[in-house]
Amino acid sequence: MSKKQKEALEALEDAYKDTIKLIKNAKPDDQVALLSTAAIVNPSGFSSAGMHTLGTFNALITAAGQSLVQVVMMAPDDERDRVLFRVMVIIAETVRRKRKGNETPVTSAYIDKVKSLILLPDYSACPDTKLH
Repeated sequence: MSKKQKEALEALEDAYKDTIKLIKNAKPDDQVALLSTAAIVNPSGFSSAGMHTLGTFNALITAAGQSLVQVVMMAPDDERDRVLFRVMVIIAETVRRKRKGNETPVTSAYIDKVKSLILLPDYSACPDTKLH
């Protein structure tokens, strides 16, 4: 087993212990949502991911949002806007692709393309030349 695999197993064990603690501390009316995603990421993008969930739709959305917030908070202060933009593009494009049956991961090149279109929109010439 590689060092990265051992680190991943240790992180999973820590998460398992923290999850048990959170569930035990929940009050009777609290909703509990569990998100567990393991992903193998190649330098070119995702190669595979397995996600397991438990909870109502709203509780899962809340849990996923909190998870994203924690990941974004890991970024340095001056990088957070860039990270948030990246997350928004990945979510929007991944949903669009998956609804069409396309499992191709969103690449950094695609994110850069979206950013350049926002900064420098592709203007087309006005077809009505009488206006000018």
